[in-house]
Amino acid sequence: MEKIQGPNSKTKKSGERVTFKRVRNAKEGRGKNPKESKGAAMKSVRRNPRNGAVETVFGTPRRCSSSKLLSPFLRRFQILPRLNLSRCKTMEDKPLGILRVHVKRGINLAIRDSTSSDPYVVVTLGNQKLKTRVINSNCNPVWNEQLTLSIKDVNDPIRLTVYDKDRFSGDDKMGDGEIDMRPFLEAHQMELDFQKLPNGCAIKRIRPGRTNCLAEESSITWSNGKIKQDMILRLRNVECGELEIMLEWTDGPGCKGLGREEQRKRLKMEELAGLLRIRVKKGINLARRDSLSSDPFVVITMGTQKLKGRTVENNCNPEWNEELTLALKHPNEPVTLIVYDKDTFTSHDKMGDAKIDIKPFLEVHKLGLQELPDGTVIKRVLPTKENCLSEESRIVYHNGKIVQDMILVLRNVECGEVEIQLER
Repeated sequence: MEKIQGPNSKTKKSGERVTFKRVRNAKEGRGKNPKESKGAAMKSVRRNPRNGAVETVFGTPRRCSSSKLLSPFLRRFQILPRLNLSRCKTMEDKPLGILRVHVKRGINLAIRDSTSSDPYVVVTLGNQKLKTRVINSNCNPVWNEQLTLSIKDVNDPIRLTVYDKDRFSGDDKMGDGEIDMRPFLEAHQMELDFQKLPNGCAIKRIRPGRTNCLAEESSITWSNGKIKQDMILRLRNVECGELEIMLEWTDGPGCKGLGREEQRKRLKMEELAGLLRIRVKKGINLARRDSLSSDPFVVITMGTQKLKGRTVENNCNPEWNEELTLALKHPNEPVTLIVYDKDTFTSHDKMGDAKIDIKPFLEVHKLGLQELPDGTVIKRVLPTKENCLSEESRIVYHNGKIVQDMILVLRNVECGEVEIQLER
């Protein structure tokens, strides 16, 4: 074999550049299997500058550790890595999780036959379509069926449609509604250690509005180690009818999830101070906002957290006895209590507000006191301009816990007080 000079060198006589090694015997070049060699064999035709004869050249591109050192001609023969497009597509299509829609029952559904209907429910989300069984001759059917949806986008609407089953004609529509699952998923992403919450604790409440189909207030609760939301939907495009359902979320295998694990790690790194339970006991001599009385409820805010209590109708001395739980991410953030009068057709009237000073309560907790006699008064807090106390407040060791009872005087209103209790 006779070696011909490479592409980056010049011959002294002609200065012609040569691309490959030349094989004198053409049979040797043909006999080689390009697949058996380390590089793919290539064929080239050139004219010999000495005698003008046309010669066939076989060879392989030279090896080089970096593509920058190769000539532009040799770069064309580089083998690029093949992308696994099917894997990329799978990652994009990976769902966030599994949503279980428990279709419980229908209430006062429309009549589509002579005296009754044969209703069933169809749940759709994108290209997913699920159906319950048919219950014959019943306008108040009880299904108690669980339908499972794969969630890829939290903004996609979930539609429920009720039909009346007909054998010999098309099924008659009996109304439809939409499930707004965003509040439910937002509750999952709250920065709370749910395992420390008591069973049945209300995490969030959603009121009926134009953006949802709720017939009444819906509660998102911590129940049996899971977050659930019960709701009653008022059917649209029909004379009457409601549906009672329940939502439940599951991070299935192979799902992205809603970021709860990452949030738990972040909370641990930020050293969350803990949970603060505020028991709203009762209101005392609250202001009147209706003709004879008021329909009061309490809202407690701390930073971005906002919790709402239930409404007690026609009572200026309501007893709520409700527990609302806050996450103490920044203990220095102010805690505000606001009382509203609920109105059905207009905006709620404000009935005063108060600031809850939690600093003395947290200072006592830092002492780490344990096994004190029940009823021991640890600290007394007097009313000042900085707090809204109506009278002296005591921080007491009670039933193995540290609690503080206080009565708050409402500001920006003619009268009214609220009795609460703090506990950790």
